[in-house]
Amino acid sequence: MPWNKEDRSFKTLINRETTDSSNKNFFNEFGADTINVHADDIWADTIPDNDPALAVAQGMADLETLFVLTEDLSVPNSQSWKAGITDWISPKYGADFEVKLFDGSNSEIFTTDPLNWFFDYQTGILTFNGTLSYSTPLKITGYRYVGDKGIPGAGDISGGEAVTFEPYARESNEILYIDDEGDLSMPGRWSNGNSVVIKPFGTADTLAADTEGWVAPTAASGIVKLRILNTRIAEANSAGLEITNVFGAEIGEAYGSYSFDTIDGADADAWLWTGYDGTVYTGLGAAVGGRWSWDDNETTSSDTGPQSGAGGDPDGYVYIESSSPTGLDDEFYIELEDEGSPGSPKSFVTGVANLTFKTCQAGTDNNATIDVEKNEDGGGWVSVFSAGGPSDPEKISYGTNNWVQRQVNLTLGGTTNRIRIRVTMPSSGTVFYNDYALDDIELLYAATT
Repeated sequence: MPWNKEDRSFKTLINRETTDSSNKNFFNEFGADTINVHADDIWADTIPDNDPALAVAQGMADLETLFVLTEDLSVPNSQSWKAGITDWISPKYGADFEVKLFDGSNSEIFTTDPLNWFFDYQTGILTFNGTLSYSTPLKITGYRYVGDKGIPGAGDISGGEAVTFEPYARESNEILYIDDEGDLSMPGRWSNGNSVVIKPFGTADTLAADTEGWVAPTAASGIVKLRILNTRIAEANSAGLEITNVFGAEIGEAYGSYSFDTIDGADADAWLWTGYDGTVYTGLGAAVGGRWSWDDNETTSSDTGPQSGAGGDPDGYVYIESSSPTGLDDEFYIELEDEGSPGSPKSFVTGVANLTFKTCQAGTDNNATIDVEKNEDGGGWVSVFSAGGPSDPEKISYGTNNWVQRQVNLTLGGTTNRIRIRVTMPSSGTVFYNDYALDDIELLYAATT
């Protein structure tokens, strides 16, 4: 039995994980923040009562949909699974925040199931007592707190060599940055260029952003303060002002955004494109079956694919040309190319990454799936995000052009890590209806060693 009330209560009291009550004593479990709370861990934002949509809109919560759990191999009978991330919002704030559990086929496993499953919102660990008869990997859908943390007025918090955070009565979704160098003449790019509000602290002036989302603050002397409202920082020039990303770590490397405006050029050349038969290409095809291809309007197959790229009509994008020789269950991959070793995939040391991209799954019979996968130290590919298939709520009918923004946070635990995107053809149906498309890909990475 991987958990019971007595064992869980004791281990929680002494700040230990609970993964297996039958085979692990308390000293065999890893330490975790189950009760002990550091000032930096306190949730500073007020979570709306039983209103997840409002919490997301106010920027204090993210919805994690079908988040893939990792099996804890130290526990017998596959009875313990870990999210690897914390700050899950519990039903303490309302029943609508309750985590839902799904099997590998995205079918819900209800709390009344004989598995008697239990999800620990504090540690992100799922355990159960029954025999697992469902397909894996197990997945959860729930809400995570992403708002401000800490006690207001508790003191300065270091944010890098050139940046500090000051105690300040912040507005909702507001981040305060101070540049001790006073050098704000370089540009910085922000992920929400259409609605980002960036103001010099203490003034009413708003710094303009162009259509690409770039801002160029005016150079100033002394300490300059910026108020950045309602946005996630996606990238900043490393000279002068140093910016922290969504992980709270300095951005080490930024790749993209890749918008694929043309069939060749820097965006296409940055990737390795693997076709249906495992052949790796260093460029894109022009509506070539069985390959990653490029287009800026409708694809050649009827009743499938987008009308144009995410930027409007015409606009470039990449997609799987699912015409012959593509077959059912075929897999297609893209992976960043190592700029120092042409033809080889890019690898990363231990760290964190944030991958954003847009997808378009158009057509009634378009049932392709997409996964984001990581490989740590050659231990095999593991999916950390899945979408698509016949039941994806973002699937659209042919003739419309709805692009969906996706965001995936990755923890890279190996000394050598790789990241790739995989698109898989369905196991049944007419294969040429499965033109699955991507656009506006961006990867942020920060080493944490």
